[in-house]
Amino acid sequence: MLKSNDPCWCGSGKKYKRCHRADAALVKPGRQSPMRPVPADIARPDYAETGTPRVWDEPAVKSPEVIERMRRAGAAAAEIL
Repeated sequence: MLKSNDPCWCGSGKKYKRCHRADAALVKPGRQSPMRPVPADIARPDYAETGTPRVWDEPAVKSPEVIERMRRAGAAAAEIL
């Protein structure tokens, strides 16, 4: 842990207390709200019951046709946004 007069970890050449010490104090633990029920008409993902997602059965390496469709979809999204 850095002390106030140590050189700052960022390499600025300043002392830690003059550079990043104030930033370190900004993060404080928050409060957790109570769990709220999900309405029954909202579909639950497969991992909601078990906590484990299903095994991914789609191949990681895509075919050239799928890659081309992904490129067209990305280009369309970029144009719209």
